Amino acid sequence: MGKRLDRSQVEIQFLQYGSQLSIKIITPSLVIRSVTKDDSNNYCKLFSNSDVMSKYANGVPISDSKKINTRLDGWVQRWSTNDPFNALAVFERNSSKFVGSVVIGRSNQTGIAELAYLFHKEFWGKGIATEAVSALINHFAVELIKREYMLDGDYLQAITATTRIDHIASQKILESVGLKTDKGIVDVKYGAERFIYNITAEQLCENNSTNFTWKTSTISIGVAALLLGVGFLAYRHYTRGSNATLAFFSSKNQTDPNSSYPTFSGLGASTSPVYGSSASN
Repeated sequence: MGKRLDRSQVEIQFLQYGSQLSIKIITPSLVIRSVTKDDSNNYCKLFSNSDVMSKYANGVPISDSKKINTRLDGWVQRWSTNDPFNALAVFERNSSKFVGSVVIGRSNQTGIAELAYLFHKEFWGKGIATEAVSALINHFAVELIKREYMLDGDYLQAITATTRIDHIASQKILESVGLKTDKGIVDVKYGAERFIYNITAEQLCENNSTNFTWKTSTISIGVAALLLGVGFLAYRHYTRGSNATLAFFSSKNQTDPNSSYPTFSGLGASTSPVYGSSASN
């Protein structure tokens, strides 16, 4: 079983081009990035695998590629409208092999995100799932709170997840990243008894030692935005008359051998590494 990642182990890039948002998260073993249409084959293999799907949703693999691609298209559409409450594809950093999927999506409650994840069997029991989920919950979700992204008209208030009562491995993953449950309360979902796990936005910020106040981050974000603006003007002055793409990279990313992972890019796009500079949404 893997451990929760600390801040020094995670790098998150927000890449914005118009309304198109793309995310790339780099951890010691993984590269996690926004889902694209090019992921169709990967997701068809994942959702059609009976072992992978045995305790997910209703436990039935999905062999209809049209259904899978419809779901994929929905995620891609969300990314095109600057919606980070969405699906991300997970790859092994060294081999570039597709590992699985993590989703921080919508629930049936305003301001409440629902967590879901699936991983290929060959990566089970290696701490990979915990690493990916920790990156998503303990770092990416915290950054969404910091940037004040809205979820159905409200700030992110909490993250919820359900897991079958016989899915011990999944329960350990959720507990390792800070979600809590009352095992005396059981819900029935997709025809199976499930535990309900939750963590509030306030708990996320407290647990991960953030230097901002939940839902009241205007001052700290404003200062960071001012500094980022000064850097932007300096860069524009330096590159005046050129067609250089505006990009802010951390020193770690400048030499990252995994920069070939698919992500959105183009003239005029800008990236913003999280731990060093940030701007409100």
